[in-house]
Formats: sequence, C-alpha cells, structure tokens
Amino acid sequence: MEKNKTYSEQFKIEGFKAIHNLSVLAIKSLLLANGGAILSILTFLGGIIKEILKVPDKISCAVASYLIGFGMALACSLVAYLFQVVEVETTRRKLSAWLRIIAILLGIMSFAFFVCGAVSSVDALKELSANVRPR
Repeated sequence: MEKNKTYSEQFKIEGFKAIHNLSVLAIKSLLLANGGAILSILTFLGGIIKEILKVPDKISCAVASYLIGFGMALACSLVAYLFQVVEVETTRRKLSAWLRIIAILLGIMSFAFFVCGAVSSVDALKELSANVRPR
C-alpha cells in the first residue's frame, strides 16, 4: 500500500513538472512572438517612413495589438508564477484553480492579439504595396 502511495505521489510530481515546463515554453513563445513582431515592424518602419505616413492607422493598430499581446504574455507569466506558488505552498485549491484559468485565458488573449496584429500588418503592407510606385 505504501509503495503505491509513493508511486502515485511521484507520478503527480512528475506530471506537475511536465505541465510547468510546457507552460514556461508557451509563455516564452508568446513573449518572443509579440516582442519580435514589434521589433520587426519598428525596423521596417524606419526604412519606409514616408510611405507609412499614408497608412498610419493600420500600422499603429498592428503595433498596439502586438504591445497588448506582449503585456498579456507578461501578465500570463506573473499569474502562472502565482499559480505555482499557491499550488505548491498552500492548500488553497480553489484559488489555484482560478489562477490556472486566468493564466490560460491571458495566454489565449495574448495569442489573439498577436493574430490581430498580424492581420493588421498584412492589411497595411497590402495597402503600402498598392501605393508604392516602381522607380
């Protein structure tokens, strides 16, 4: 009986570690995607600033979406950390469950803002390419 209990506890611990590692990877990916998108737009903007002035709304919408997505990914990271602390160091299971749900929702919203930024970027680039005349 004692051997089964120990195995069950070890299984839970290893499962928790695996979920933790996947969560960290997902959060890092969200931060990298949104942050990289912001940097790529800003780098691109520097080279064609005169043409961009013709479509500022779409570009600013894309940058704003990426920034919000980046902020959501940071918030997701913080809430995931709080979830880990509450899960490991307390017996407050309801709080732990809510923190997990909030972290997942923040991750989903971060990805949604990344997609919105990508769509806005594509629209802006299409409009820019239509306005740019070959030299």
